[in-house]
Amino acid sequence: LEPTLKQHGVWEYFDIPKLIQDETDKVLILIAEIKGQPVGCGFAQIKENEPYYIKPHYGYLTLIYVDESQRGKKLGGAILEQLVGWLHARGIDEITLIAYATNKGALKAYKKYGFEPYIVEMKLKTP
Repeated sequence: LEPTLKQHGVWEYFDIPKLIQDETDKVLILIAEIKGQPVGCGFAQIKENEPYYIKPHYGYLTLIYVDESQRGKKLGGAILEQLVGWLHARGIDEITLIAYATNKGALKAYKKYGFEPYIVEMKLKTP
């Protein structure tokens, strides 16, 4: 994780209960299992765009994770495929995600799937 985050775990970084409780059909939560054991997950959300964008809604992907024991087996791509397919079925064709620049494995996987850098956010640490 990002070193500037409190080290309380990924579950405090994401508001999992809020995502689970969303009953608007604007959230998809996927849990990948092998023999009944969770080995990956992903969330897709349909979000409102800012009024200055042409399209009123966009898809947002978050918490895409594959257990280390399953990496390199195309599970991440399968999760992405399901999330993107769900968004496309709802008429969403603009999809974004955020990844830390230090997460080289995730960036490689996203680029392999077809994601491209769009906006670069930069940080300045001052004394």
